Amino acid sequence: MMAPVRHLHPQIPNWETRLAAYTGVKLTDLTAAANNEWCVAGAVGSWFSKMLDVNTIPNDHLNIAAVPLIRGGVAASWALINFVGADLTVNGLKGNGSTKYADSKFDASTGGMTQGSGGIVVYIATFVSSTGTVCGANRVATATHGINCHLPYTDNNFYCDIWDRAVAVIVSNPGFSGYACLTRISTTDNRCFKASSVVAHTQTGSTIGTTVTSNPPDRFLAWWAIRQSTVNSYHAGRFSFCAAHSGLTGSESSSLFNAVQRLRTQLGGGYV
Repeated sequence: MMAPVRHLHPQIPNWETRLAAYTGVKLTDLTAAANNEWCVAGAVGSWFSKMLDVNTIPNDHLNIAAVPLIRGGVAASWALINFVGADLTVNGLKGNGSTKYADSKFDASTGGMTQGSGGIVVYIATFVSSTGTVCGANRVATATHGINCHLPYTDNNFYCDIWDRAVAVIVSNPGFSGYACLTRISTTDNRCFKASSVVAHTQTGSTIGTTVTSNPPDRFLAWWAIRQSTVNSYHAGRFSFCAAHSGLTGSESSSLFNAVQRLRTQLGGGYV
């Protein structure tokens, strides 16, 4: 059992207020304490202020899993399309690779990302060999300019790109589960980090230094899928943590990974 919360981060009452208004369901003390510690770790690790939209996917209730801890979108909650209560466990929420996805209601172009800064973080509790998009949104005018993370894509490679698919980070046949951070910290710096309990936090693939001239997508990010003219390329994995951010450095990503690992165990789940 976790010790009582002694120093309450202001994000927790903010979250509880939004939960009460949207769901009427109250957080358990365990969930509140674990998320509070994550917020405090973020303040110490200097990455909390870069978190734009964060869902820690607690298993208290499906409605609670729809309301992000940090909300950067235009609506009170994500829309969990076709998910049911049985999809949610202590280790996160599982897609089906065909119909289930989350509409985050978060628009990267107005939510804090810029041409030179932005990214996503996902913690995948269960690797699936089927292809699909972890998270994605493309600009209305073209499917090649947006933010996309494929684990894996149809050729079984890992693709991560921010604003321009022509300059993606590509990793061959990754067989990935665990933590992945896709990040852009300048118009000439797009990279990806990965970590797990057996793989130390490290950069995967090369830093892409090609200058991008495209802007963040003006569409809501989709999780467990990609939003183009329609939502497609569904992912069947179980996600334990999802976040949009304004560009993390390697040290900030490493600190965040440690905080997410601790959060997962404090919520009663395992980690990979």
